[in-house]
Amino acid sequence: MSKHSVGGLFDLRSIKKAQSTKDIQERFYDQDRVIEKFESFLGHHGLYKVRNIIEDKIKKTNGGDLTVYGMEDEIKYLDDVLTEKENHLSKK
Repeated sequence: MSKHSVGGLFDLRSIKKAQSTKDIQERFYDQDRVIEKFESFLGHHGLYKVRNIIEDKIKKTNGGDLTVYGMEDEIKYLDDVLTEKENHLSKK
């Protein structure tokens, strides 16, 4: 419970200070972290030549913006697809 009297409403101060709020902000709003992750992803899969194509798709999907959430979502999707393809090729 909050030490502040908020009249039965949510205490925004405690929500703002909560670790879950910090985790959400880092996960969805930390542009630098996501760009670093994107660079690492491109390097791991050797996709620097198609970087513009991937960025254009993210922009198209997110209304013309290169959003943090859009980049995270696209990285996850492409990583799953490429990992599955690599696993399939290594079984042959």
